Amino acid sequence: MSRARSQSPFTKRKGYVQCVAFHPSLPRLFVATRIHVRVYDLARCQLVKKCVTGVKHIAAMVPDIQGENLFVGGLDRKFVWLDLQLSSKPWKSFKHHSSAIRGVAYHRRIHVDLFKDNEIYPVKRLEGHTMVDGLSMLDTVWHPTQPWLITAGADGTIALFSY
Repeated sequence: MSRARSQSPFTKRKGYVQCVAFHPSLPRLFVATRIHVRVYDLARCQLVKKCVTGVKHIAAMVPDIQGENLFVGGLDRKFVWLDLQLSSKPWKSFKHHSSAIRGVAYHRRIHVDLFKDNEIYPVKRLEGHTMVDGLSMLDTVWHPTQPWLITAGADGTIALFSY
């Protein structure tokens, strides 16, 4: 940024971009279109991997702290876990939600035991917001160090859930 240089890693548009995220430690960019996630290497300006998610319309995406896993939520109520080192297809897929998944949050300090890696700790159904025009919870974020989940709702409220 200090040298005001820029680059264009994309040769042409590969669909409508839904969300983007940076890799936590490598110069990589995750770009989600409606059904695919593409991983670009920003240092070499090239496509590294194209992942097929199985989601009909991606709405949210977040990488884990090492950048090895990618969590994707869709408007078709699917939650997909991609292990980027294992395959370009979903490692696990869940469809437990009653409405669209508009936000995905990952707690950065959940893995304290390296032997218990790749586990999901389910959160109970959160009832902190009322439905407005078919929408309820719009976004979620975890506190970096505390077990607190903060949500934003379509009803204009912010809710705090603690464990």
